[in-house]
Amino acid sequence: MHIVLLLAMLASGDTLTGRVTDQSGQPVAIATVEIAELGMRVTTTADGAFGFNIPGGRYTLTVTHAGFAPASRAIAVHGTTTLDVRLAVSPFALEPVTITATRSRSLSISRRYRLRHSVAQACVASRECRSPTFSRRFQACAR
Repeated sequence: MHIVLLLAMLASGDTLTGRVTDQSGQPVAIATVEIAELGMRVTTTADGAFGFNIPGGRYTLTVTHAGFAPASRAIAVHGTTTLDVRLAVSPFALEPVTITATRSRSLSISRRYRLRHSVAQACVASRECRSPTFSRRFQACAR
C-alpha cells in the first residue's frame, strides 16, 4: 500500500530541467546543481543539462563549479519548468603553501619492527644465527 502511494506521488511530481552555460554560451559540464530545501543535488552532463523530478513549490536553486561564481535564484516549479543558468567566470588565486619537515634520529616502533623482522629473516636464511658476533649486532640494531 505504501509503495503504491509513493509511486503515485513520484509519478505526479513536477519536472525541473535546465542547462548551465558560461558567459559566452558554452555548456558547463560537471557543475553542481542543488535544491537545498529538498536536499537534492545533481551534476550537469557534458552539454550542461540537468534535471529534477520534484514536487511543485518554491525553492532556491544553487549552481556551483570551480572557476565560476556561484549562482543562486528563487524558483517556482509547477508542471514542467525549464530554467537556463548562466555562470560568471571568477578567477581565483591559490595562496602559496610551505611544507616543512624535521628528521628524527630515533627509529619509530614500526621501523624497528621491520628492521628486526628483516634481520631475523636474513639470519634464518643464512644460518648465521649461531655466531656470537651476529647476535651482538642483531641486538644492537633491534634496540
